[in-house]
Amino acid sequence: MKQRRAGSILILALAGAGIGLGVYLTLLHIWKLIDPNFVSLCEINQSFDCNTVNSSKYARVFGLPLGIYGAGFYGVLAVLSIMSWFRSERLSRVPHIMFGLSLASVAISVVLAIISHFVIGAFCLFCMLMWFINLAVCGISFWMVGGRLGDALRETGGELVRCYRSPGCYAAVFVFIGVVWIGGAQFGKYEAKAKDFAAYRIAEGIASGKGPGARFGTVELPDLRPTPGLQNRSADITIEGHEPVRGPANAPIVIVIFSDFECPYCQRAAFGIEAVREEHPRDVAVVFKHYPLDFDCNPYMKRPMHQHACEAAFASVCAKRQGRFWEMHDTLFRNRTKLGDADLAAYAESVGLDMEAFSGCLEDRSVVLEVNQDIEEGKRLSIRGTPAIYINGYLWKGPADPDLLKRTIDRLLGQ
Repeated sequence: MKQRRAGSILILALAGAGIGLGVYLTLLHIWKLIDPNFVSLCEINQSFDCNTVNSSKYARVFGLPLGIYGAGFYGVLAVLSIMSWFRSERLSRVPHIMFGLSLASVAISVVLAIISHFVIGAFCLFCMLMWFINLAVCGISFWMVGGRLGDALRETGGELVRCYRSPGCYAAVFVFIGVVWIGGAQFGKYEAKAKDFAAYRIAEGIASGKGPGARFGTVELPDLRPTPGLQNRSADITIEGHEPVRGPANAPIVIVIFSDFECPYCQRAAFGIEAVREEHPRDVAVVFKHYPLDFDCNPYMKRPMHQHACEAAFASVCAKRQGRFWEMHDTLFRNRTKLGDADLAAYAESVGLDMEAFSGCLEDRSVVLEVNQDIEEGKRLSIRGTPAIYINGYLWKGPADPDLLKRTIDRLLGQ
Protein backbone atom coordinates (compact mmCIF):
# COMPACT_ATOMS: atom_id res chain seq x y z
CA MET A 1 0.00 0.00 0.00
CA LYS A 2 2.88 2.38 0.79
CA GLN A 3 4.35 1.73 -2.67
CA ARG A 4 1.01 2.47 -4.28
CA ARG A 5 0.44 5.66 -2.32
CA ALA A 6 3.99 6.93 -2.95
CA GLY A 7 3.58 6.29 -6.65
CA SER A 8 0.21 8.04 -6.76
CA ILE A 9 1.68 11.12 -5.05
CA LEU A 10 4.47 11.28 -7.60
CA ILE A 11 2.02 10.91 -10.48
CA LEU A 12 -0.23 13.60 -8.97
CA ALA A 13 2.72 16.01 -8.86
CA LEU A 14 3.72 15.19 -12.45
CA ALA A 15 0.10 15.55 -13.59
CA GLY A 16 -0.06 19.00 -12.00
CA ALA A 17 3.06 20.03 -13.91
CA GLY A 18 1.60 18.58 -17.11
CA ILE A 19 -1.63 20.55 -16.67
CA GLY A 20 0.41 23.73 -16.27
CA LEU A 21 2.40 23.01 -19.43
CA GLY A 22 -0.76 22.21 -21.41
CA VAL A 23 -2.41 25.45 -20.33
CA TYR A 24 0.72 27.47 -21.14
CA LEU A 25 1.06 25.98 -24.63
CA THR A 26 -2.64 26.68 -25.26
CA LEU A 27 -2.33 30.28 -24.14
CA LEU A 28 0.66 30.77 -26.47
CA HIS A 29 -1.79 30.65 -29.38
CA ILE A 30 -3.69 33.59 -27.87
CA TRP A 31 -0.68 35.61 -26.69
CA LYS A 32 0.98 35.44 -30.11
CA LEU A 33 -2.13 36.89 -31.71
CA ILE A 34 -2.46 39.70 -29.20
CA ASP A 35 1.23 40.59 -29.28
CA PRO A 36 3.21 39.40 -32.34
CA ASN A 37 6.40 40.51 -30.57
CA PHE A 38 5.72 38.17 -27.65
CA VAL A 39 8.66 35.83 -27.09
CA SER A 40 7.90 32.59 -25.29
CA LEU A 41 10.30 31.05 -22.81
CA CYS A 42 11.39 28.43 -25.32
CA GLU A 43 12.04 30.53 -28.44
CA ILE A 44 15.78 29.84 -28.35
CA ASN A 45 16.87 29.24 -31.95
CA GLN A 46 15.69 27.62 -35.19
CA SER A 47 15.93 24.15 -33.67
CA PHE A 48 14.15 24.93 -30.39
CA ASP A 49 11.22 27.24 -31.04
CA CYS A 50 7.77 26.72 -29.52
CA ASN A 51 6.27 29.30 -31.87
CA THR A 52 7.37 27.36 -34.96
CA VAL A 53 5.89 24.15 -33.57
CA ASN A 54 2.72 25.88 -32.36
CA SER A 55 2.21 27.46 -35.79
CA SER A 56 2.31 24.12 -37.61
CA LYS A 57 -0.82 22.23 -38.58
CA TYR A 58 0.29 19.40 -36.29
CA ALA A 59 -0.23 21.62 -33.23
CA ARG A 60 -4.01 21.24 -33.51
CA VAL A 61 -6.47 18.38 -33.71
CA PHE A 62 -10.05 19.17 -34.76
CA GLY A 63 -9.19 22.85 -34.49
CA LEU A 64 -8.06 22.70 -30.86
CA PRO A 65 -4.46 23.04 -29.63
CA LEU A 66 -2.79 19.85 -28.43
CA GLY A 67 -2.23 21.64 -25.12
CA ILE A 68 -5.96 21.32 -24.35
CA TYR A 69 -5.89 17.57 -24.93
CA GLY A 70 -2.73 17.39 -22.83
CA ALA A 71 -4.40 19.25 -19.97
CA GLY A 72 -7.34 16.83 -20.22
CA PHE A 73 -5.05 13.81 -20.14
CA TYR A 74 -3.12 15.06 -17.12
CA GLY A 75 -6.42 15.92 -15.42
CA VAL A 76 -7.36 12.28 -15.85
CA LEU A 77 -4.07 11.16 -14.33
CA ALA A 78 -4.58 13.52 -11.38
CA VAL A 79 -8.05 12.13 -10.65
CA LEU A 80 -6.91 8.52 -11.04
CA SER A 81 -3.91 9.07 -8.79
CA ILE A 82 -6.22 10.38 -6.04
CA MET A 83 -8.65 7.48 -6.55
CA SER A 84 -5.79 5.01 -6.15
CA TRP A 85 -5.30 6.17 -2.54
CA PHE A 86 -8.56 4.59 -1.42
CA ARG A 87 -8.72 1.03 -0.14
CA SER A 88 -11.46 -0.38 -2.28
CA GLU A 89 -11.64 -3.54 -4.33
CA ARG A 90 -13.34 -1.66 -7.15
CA LEU A 91 -10.43 0.80 -7.26
CA SER A 92 -7.64 -1.72 -6.85
CA ARG A 93 -6.94 -1.78 -10.59
CA VAL A 94 -6.71 1.97 -11.08
CA PRO A 95 -2.87 1.84 -11.33
CA HIS A 96 -3.28 -0.53 -14.27
CA ILE A 97 -5.48 2.02 -16.02
CA MET A 98 -2.82 4.68 -15.43
CA PHE A 99 -0.18 2.34 -16.81
CA GLY A 100 -2.23 1.65 -19.93
CA LEU A 101 -2.90 5.35 -20.54
CA SER A 102 0.74 6.26 -19.96
CA LEU A 103 1.86 3.63 -22.49
CA ALA A 104 -0.42 5.26 -25.06
CA SER A 105 0.92 8.72 -24.17
CA VAL A 106 4.52 7.54 -24.64
CA ALA A 107 3.62 6.18 -28.08
CA ILE A 108 2.01 9.53 -29.01
CA SER A 109 5.10 11.33 -27.70
CA VAL A 110 7.33 9.27 -29.99
CA VAL A 111 5.13 10.13 -33.00
CA LEU A 112 5.19 13.85 -32.12
CA ALA A 113 8.98 13.75 -31.68
CA ILE A 114 9.36 12.21 -35.15
CA ILE A 115 7.08 14.89 -36.67
CA SER A 116 9.00 17.64 -34.87
CA HIS A 117 12.35 16.42 -36.18
CA PHE A 118 11.56 15.27 -39.70
CA VAL A 119 8.56 17.42 -40.71
CA ILE A 120 8.52 20.64 -38.69
CA GLY A 121 12.28 20.87 -38.25
CA ALA A 122 12.04 22.32 -34.73
CA PHE A 123 11.33 21.20 -31.19
CA CYS A 124 9.21 22.74 -28.45
CA LEU A 125 10.99 22.46 -25.10
CA PHE A 126 7.71 22.49 -23.16
CA CYS A 127 6.40 19.70 -25.38
CA MET A 128 9.58 17.78 -24.62
CA LEU A 129 8.94 18.27 -20.90
CA MET A 130 5.48 16.76 -21.41
CA TRP A 131 7.07 13.80 -23.19
CA PHE A 132 9.38 13.34 -20.21
CA ILE A 133 6.38 13.47 -17.86
CA ASN A 134 4.64 10.79 -19.92
CA LEU A 135 7.70 8.56 -19.71
CA ALA A 136 8.04 9.17 -15.96
CA VAL A 137 4.37 8.38 -15.32
CA CYS A 138 4.76 5.20 -17.35
CA GLY A 139 7.73 4.12 -15.23
CA ILE A 140 6.03 4.98 -11.91
CA SER A 141 2.75 3.28 -12.80
CA PHE A 142 4.71 0.22 -13.97
CA TRP A 143 6.38 0.15 -10.56
CA MET A 144 2.96 0.48 -8.88
CA VAL A 145 1.53 -2.56 -10.71
CA GLY A 146 4.37 -4.83 -9.67
CA GLY A 147 7.29 -4.13 -11.99
CA ARG A 148 7.01 -7.32 -14.03
CA LEU A 149 6.48 -6.43 -17.68
CA GLY A 150 4.67 -9.57 -18.85
CA ASP A 151 2.25 -9.56 -15.92
CA ALA A 152 1.74 -5.80 -16.11
CA LEU A 153 0.85 -5.89 -19.80
CA ARG A 154 -1.46 -8.87 -19.43
CA GLU A 155 -3.27 -7.48 -16.39
CA THR A 156 -3.49 -4.00 -17.89
CA GLY A 157 -4.95 -5.38 -21.12
CA GLY A 158 -7.52 -7.35 -19.17
CA GLU A 159 -8.44 -4.32 -17.09
CA LEU A 160 -8.91 -2.14 -20.15
CA VAL A 161 -11.12 -4.80 -21.75
CA ARG A 162 -13.26 -4.84 -18.57
CA CYS A 163 -13.02 -1.07 -18.24
CA TYR A 164 -16.79 -0.63 -18.22
CA ARG A 165 -16.83 -2.22 -14.75
CA SER A 166 -14.30 0.20 -13.26
CA PRO A 167 -15.22 3.57 -11.71
CA GLY A 168 -11.74 4.68 -12.76
CA CYS A 169 -12.61 4.37 -16.44
CA TYR A 170 -15.82 6.34 -16.07
CA ALA A 171 -13.94 9.03 -14.16
CA ALA A 172 -11.24 9.15 -16.87
CA VAL A 173 -13.76 9.56 -19.69
CA PHE A 174 -15.79 12.16 -17.78
CA VAL A 175 -12.77 14.28 -16.83
CA PHE A 176 -11.16 14.14 -20.26
CA ILE A 177 -14.33 15.06 -22.16
CA GLY A 178 -15.16 17.75 -19.62
CA VAL A 179 -11.76 19.43 -19.79
CA VAL A 180 -11.58 19.29 -23.60
CA TRP A 181 -15.19 20.46 -23.99
CA ILE A 182 -14.95 23.38 -21.59
CA GLY A 183 -11.36 24.24 -22.54
CA GLY A 184 -12.17 24.11 -26.24
CA ALA A 185 -15.20 26.35 -25.87
CA GLN A 186 -13.24 28.93 -23.88
CA PHE A 187 -10.32 28.78 -26.28
CA GLY A 188 -12.57 29.33 -29.30
CA LYS A 189 -14.18 32.35 -27.67
CA TYR A 190 -10.93 34.00 -26.64
CA GLU A 191 -9.17 33.16 -29.91
CA ALA A 192 -11.93 34.93 -31.86
CA LYS A 193 -11.62 37.98 -29.61
CA ALA A 194 -7.82 37.94 -29.95
CA LYS A 195 -8.09 37.81 -33.75
CA ASP A 196 -10.50 40.74 -33.79
CA PHE A 197 -8.17 42.72 -31.55
CA ALA A 198 -5.09 41.78 -33.59
CA ALA A 199 -6.81 42.67 -36.88
CA TYR A 200 -7.87 46.04 -35.47
CA ARG A 201 -4.38 46.78 -34.13
CA ILE A 202 -2.61 45.77 -37.35
CA ALA A 203 -5.05 47.61 -39.61
CA GLU A 204 -4.87 50.77 -37.49
CA GLY A 205 -1.08 50.61 -37.50
CA ILE A 206 -0.88 50.25 -41.28
CA ALA A 207 -3.45 52.99 -41.87
CA SER A 208 -1.80 55.43 -39.46
CA GLY A 209 1.78 54.65 -40.52
CA LYS A 210 2.81 53.98 -36.92
CA GLY A 211 3.14 50.24 -36.63
CA PRO A 212 2.85 47.67 -35.20
CA GLY A 213 4.77 45.92 -37.93
CA ALA A 214 8.22 46.98 -39.03
CA ARG A 215 8.08 49.71 -41.65
CA PHE A 216 11.05 50.22 -43.91
CA GLY A 217 11.26 53.91 -44.75
CA THR A 218 8.75 56.04 -46.57
CA VAL A 219 10.17 56.10 -50.08
CA GLU A 220 7.58 55.49 -52.82
CA LEU A 221 8.91 52.90 -55.24
CA PRO A 222 8.49 52.86 -59.00
CA ASP A 223 5.40 51.20 -60.41
CA LEU A 224 5.51 47.45 -60.67
CA ARG A 225 6.12 45.67 -63.96
CA PRO A 226 4.85 43.76 -65.88
CA THR A 227 1.63 45.36 -64.58
CA PRO A 228 2.19 49.06 -65.36
CA GLY A 229 0.80 51.53 -62.87
CA LEU A 230 0.53 49.19 -59.87
CA GLN A 231 1.02 51.41 -56.85
CA ASN A 232 3.59 49.71 -54.67
CA ARG A 233 3.34 50.91 -51.11
CA SER A 234 5.80 48.28 -49.88
CA ALA A 235 8.26 51.06 -49.15
CA ASP A 236 11.96 50.28 -49.32
CA ILE A 237 11.31 46.80 -50.69
CA THR A 238 13.07 46.77 -54.03
CA ILE A 239 10.92 45.77 -56.98
CA GLU A 240 13.12 44.74 -59.90
CA GLY A 241 10.28 44.27 -62.38
CA HIS A 242 10.55 40.48 -62.72
CA GLU A 243 8.19 39.71 -59.83
CA PRO A 244 4.86 38.02 -60.67
CA VAL A 245 1.81 40.10 -59.67
CA ARG A 246 -1.70 38.85 -59.07
CA GLY A 247 -4.35 41.54 -58.85
CA PRO A 248 -5.25 44.93 -60.32
CA ALA A 249 -2.76 47.68 -61.03
CA ASN A 250 -4.57 50.22 -58.86
CA ALA A 251 -5.11 48.00 -55.80
CA PRO A 252 -5.11 50.00 -52.54
CA ILE A 253 -3.63 47.02 -50.71
CA VAL A 254 -0.39 45.42 -51.92
CA ILE A 255 0.84 42.22 -50.29
CA VAL A 256 4.47 41.25 -50.92
CA ILE A 257 5.31 37.70 -49.88
CA PHE A 258 8.74 36.03 -49.75
CA SER A 259 8.02 32.34 -50.06
CA ASP A 260 9.32 28.78 -50.51
CA PHE A 261 7.33 26.17 -52.45
CA GLU A 262 8.35 23.36 -50.09
CA CYS A 263 7.42 25.26 -46.92
CA PRO A 264 4.16 24.09 -45.24
CA TYR A 265 3.55 27.52 -43.68
CA CYS A 266 4.01 29.16 -47.08
CA GLN A 267 1.46 26.79 -48.56
CA ARG A 268 -1.07 27.76 -45.92
CA ALA A 269 -0.30 31.46 -46.33
CA ALA A 270 -0.46 31.30 -50.14
CA PHE A 271 -3.94 29.82 -50.27
CA GLY A 272 -5.11 32.00 -47.37
CA ILE A 273 -3.93 35.16 -49.13
CA GLU A 274 -5.47 34.03 -52.40
CA ALA A 275 -8.81 33.44 -50.67
CA VAL A 276 -8.66 37.02 -49.36
CA ARG A 277 -7.68 38.36 -52.79
CA GLU A 278 -10.53 36.51 -54.46
CA GLU A 279 -12.94 38.01 -51.94
CA HIS A 280 -11.57 41.50 -52.73
CA PRO A 281 -10.49 41.18 -56.40
CA ARG A 282 -10.47 44.95 -57.02
CA ASP A 283 -8.69 45.92 -53.80
CA VAL A 284 -5.83 43.47 -53.24
CA ALA A 285 -2.72 42.75 -55.31
CA VAL A 286 -0.14 40.09 -54.42
CA VAL A 287 3.55 40.30 -55.36
CA PHE A 288 5.57 37.07 -55.14
CA LYS A 289 9.27 36.92 -54.26
CA HIS A 290 11.41 33.81 -53.90
CA TYR A 291 13.21 32.86 -50.71
CA PRO A 292 13.89 29.09 -50.94
CA LEU A 293 15.20 27.58 -47.73
CA ASP A 294 17.74 25.49 -49.58
CA PHE A 295 21.47 26.15 -49.54
CA ASP A 296 21.84 24.92 -53.14
CA CYS A 297 20.83 28.44 -54.20
CA ASN A 298 20.43 30.32 -50.90
CA PRO A 299 23.89 30.96 -49.43
CA TYR A 300 22.39 32.30 -46.19
CA MET A 301 21.03 28.92 -45.11
CA LYS A 302 23.12 27.38 -42.33
CA ARG A 303 21.73 23.88 -42.69
CA PRO A 304 19.83 21.86 -45.31
CA MET A 305 16.05 22.14 -45.02
CA HIS A 306 14.05 22.00 -48.25
CA GLN A 307 16.10 20.05 -50.77
CA HIS A 308 13.80 20.72 -53.74
CA ALA A 309 12.94 24.36 -53.03
CA CYS A 310 15.50 25.83 -55.44
CA GLU A 311 14.47 23.59 -58.34
CA ALA A 312 10.81 24.45 -57.68
CA ALA A 313 11.65 28.16 -57.71
CA PHE A 314 13.52 27.80 -61.02
CA ALA A 315 10.57 25.88 -62.52
CA SER A 316 8.16 28.63 -61.48
CA VAL A 317 10.37 31.29 -63.10
CA CYS A 318 10.33 29.31 -66.33
CA ALA A 319 6.55 29.01 -66.08
CA LYS A 320 6.35 32.78 -65.61
CA ARG A 321 8.32 33.31 -68.80
CA GLN A 322 5.55 31.44 -70.61
CA GLY A 323 2.83 33.41 -68.81
CA ARG A 324 1.85 30.56 -66.48
CA PHE A 325 3.43 31.49 -63.17
CA TRP A 326 0.32 31.50 -61.01
CA GLU A 327 -0.94 28.22 -62.44
CA MET A 328 2.46 26.70 -61.63
CA HIS A 329 2.49 28.45 -58.23
CA ASP A 330 -0.79 26.84 -57.21
CA THR A 331 0.21 23.44 -58.56
CA LEU A 332 3.56 23.45 -56.74
CA PHE A 333 1.96 24.37 -53.42
CA ARG A 334 -0.75 21.75 -53.81
CA ASN A 335 2.03 19.18 -54.31
CA ARG A 336 4.74 20.67 -52.11
CA THR A 337 5.91 17.26 -50.84
CA LYS A 338 6.51 15.98 -54.39
CA LEU A 339 8.92 18.35 -56.10
CA GLY A 340 11.46 16.07 -57.74
CA ASP A 341 12.67 16.68 -61.28
CA ALA A 342 10.13 14.27 -62.81
CA ASP A 343 7.35 15.84 -60.73
CA LEU A 344 8.25 19.36 -61.86
CA ALA A 345 8.23 18.27 -65.50
CA ALA A 346 4.81 16.69 -65.04
CA TYR A 347 3.46 19.86 -63.44
CA ALA A 348 4.90 21.99 -66.24
CA GLU A 349 3.11 19.86 -68.80
CA SER A 350 -0.13 19.91 -66.77
CA VAL A 351 -0.27 23.72 -66.78
CA GLY A 352 0.24 23.83 -70.54
CA LEU A 353 3.89 24.81 -70.91
CA ASP A 354 5.93 24.26 -74.05
CA MET A 355 8.13 21.46 -72.71
CA GLU A 356 11.03 22.06 -75.07
CA ALA A 357 11.16 25.73 -74.07
CA PHE A 358 10.73 24.75 -70.40
CA SER A 359 13.69 22.36 -70.50
CA GLY A 360 15.85 24.96 -72.19
CA CYS A 361 14.82 27.60 -69.68
CA LEU A 362 15.97 25.45 -66.76
CA GLU A 363 19.48 25.56 -68.23
CA ASP A 364 19.40 29.35 -68.53
CA ARG A 365 21.71 31.04 -65.99
CA SER A 366 19.43 34.08 -65.88
CA VAL A 367 16.80 31.99 -64.09
CA VAL A 368 19.16 31.41 -61.17
CA LEU A 369 20.12 35.08 -61.13
CA GLU A 370 16.44 36.09 -60.97
CA VAL A 371 15.85 33.91 -57.91
CA ASN A 372 19.09 35.19 -56.37
CA GLN A 373 17.86 38.78 -56.71
CA ASP A 374 14.91 37.96 -54.45
CA ILE A 375 17.15 36.09 -52.01
CA GLU A 376 19.49 39.07 -51.71
CA GLU A 377 16.51 41.33 -51.14
CA GLY A 378 15.29 38.99 -48.43
CA LYS A 379 18.70 39.04 -46.79
CA ARG A 380 18.72 42.85 -46.86
CA LEU A 381 15.37 42.82 -45.08
CA SER A 382 16.77 40.36 -42.48
CA ILE A 383 14.31 37.63 -43.38
CA ARG A 384 15.03 34.56 -41.25
CA GLY A 385 12.26 32.25 -42.41
CA THR A 386 9.24 31.92 -44.65
CA PRO A 387 6.68 33.12 -45.33
CA ALA A 388 7.68 36.76 -44.85
CA ILE A 389 4.62 38.88 -45.61
CA TYR A 390 4.49 42.66 -46.07
CA ILE A 391 1.16 44.47 -46.26
CA ASN A 392 1.55 47.99 -47.66
CA GLY A 393 5.10 48.07 -46.39
CA TYR A 394 4.55 46.54 -42.97
CA LEU A 395 6.03 43.24 -41.95
CA TRP A 396 3.32 40.86 -40.85
CA LYS A 397 4.41 39.42 -37.53
CA GLY A 398 2.98 36.29 -36.01
CA PRO A 399 1.33 33.27 -37.68
CA ALA A 400 0.07 33.60 -41.26
CA ASP A 401 -3.42 32.68 -40.12
CA PRO A 402 -5.86 32.95 -43.08
CA ASP A 403 -8.72 34.07 -40.85
CA LEU A 404 -6.61 36.80 -39.23
CA LEU A 405 -5.38 37.95 -42.65
CA LYS A 406 -8.98 38.22 -43.83
CA ARG A 407 -10.06 40.17 -40.75
CA THR A 408 -7.13 42.56 -41.18
CA ILE A 409 -7.82 43.21 -44.86
CA ASP A 410 -11.53 43.68 -44.13
CA ARG A 411 -10.67 46.32 -41.54
CA LEU A 412 -8.23 48.08 -43.87
CA LEU A 413 -11.00 48.27 -46.46
CA GLY A 414 -13.45 49.55 -43.85
CA GLN A 415 -15.67 46.48 -43.88
